[in-house]
Amino acid sequence: MYLEEGSTYRGDTFKGNVFIIGVKDVSLIDADIEGNLFMDDAENIYINRMNLDGKSHIKNSRNIDLLESGLDGDILVEITHNLNLDESNIDGNIIIKESVNIELTSAHSAGVSHDGNIQIELSENVSLTDLDLDSNIEINKSMQVSLISLELDGNIDLTESDYIIISDNMLDGNININKSNYIELDASSVMQDPRAQDGNVFVNESNEVVINQVHVHGDIQTSKSYGVQITGGNHSGNIEIFESESVYFSDLILDGNLIVNKSVDVSILNNIIYGNLEIYESENVILDGNTIYGNLITYKLYGFANKFSKLNDKNQESELMDVKNYSLLQNYPNPFNPSTTISYSIPEEGLVTLMVYNSLGEEVAILVNEFKQVGSYEVSFKSVGFPSGLYFYTIEAGDYVKTKKMVLMK
Repeated sequence: MYLEEGSTYRGDTFKGNVFIIGVKDVSLIDADIEGNLFMDDAENIYINRMNLDGKSHIKNSRNIDLLESGLDGDILVEITHNLNLDESNIDGNIIIKESVNIELTSAHSAGVSHDGNIQIELSENVSLTDLDLDSNIEINKSMQVSLISLELDGNIDLTESDYIIISDNMLDGNININKSNYIELDASSVMQDPRAQDGNVFVNESNEVVINQVHVHGDIQTSKSYGVQITGGNHSGNIEIFESESVYFSDLILDGNLIVNKSVDVSILNNIIYGNLEIYESENVILDGNTIYGNLITYKLYGFANKFSKLNDKNQESELMDVKNYSLLQNYPNPFNPSTTISYSIPEEGLVTLMVYNSLGEEVAILVNEFKQVGSYEVSFKSVGFPSGLYFYTIEAGDYVKTKKMVLMK
């Protein structure tokens, strides 16, 4: 059925497809459509409390309100200006192409959800707010897109897009940012309950990426990017920065490792790092006010300044050398009391374990059990709680296994 210009349809049931073509000022209220909805070259269309069994295709239209409706199929929006999708349940995919001023919002109290994927391409000023999504969001070649207060069980993929705001969300998937400019991932400080992101954040060939007060349970990885800022928040995984410029870390609590490789202008300030801080082949690196519970490992740095950053007593700072062979050195001093230092080198990255055994062959301490980069390392063994006597320490790295003796003399 073709709807007429200037008409209001209230409480109607349509057994087939509905067409809104070349008309304006049409209202469709409390309608049931047992087919598809087609809209082309339409203007000032108001749809409220509609039940649609089929698909929707909105094209070349302006000023469209589609409110409080139930849609069982996909929605395709093309070359459309000013579309408001508010408090509607959508079971299909939402595809937005070459459109401007698109709003998709809902109140969680209304039980609004979307089960399909959302794809935004070549569009501008698109806002997704207060949605419960069991799907993925893909944004490609778009500008000024806001993702606010979402509960998302899928991934967010950003490609060649500008000025994307991702704020105050609960995300169970990954965020992939590729060849994009000014991406802000932010958690509001006024929230009553802390929100967390389960998954990883990947940034590739992007500019001005800001991650502020976000709790990331997975890894954060950036590659070939400029202007990466990560401030505040608790992070359970590793942070890895590769071939990036103007990188800034501040006020983080990081359970994993922070690894910087082949990067320029790196500032690492006032962080608590429970894993290792590893910096390789980088330039203009500043450390200030950090507490590092793991090892500080540096290799081929140009312009390196460590200002008032401290290591936990049991860990060491080491500069990697050009290591060609595995080695386990004799501890020093030996005999020892109360502590001694054990040095080792590995020419290949991999898992390294360094164990201490008593004279009966019983394991008494694990000094190292983690993945290590190529280099030379030192670790301290403290004798508190151990009796005098003969001890053995054994390293395993790849196929290399070596054991040496040491004597504790109290």
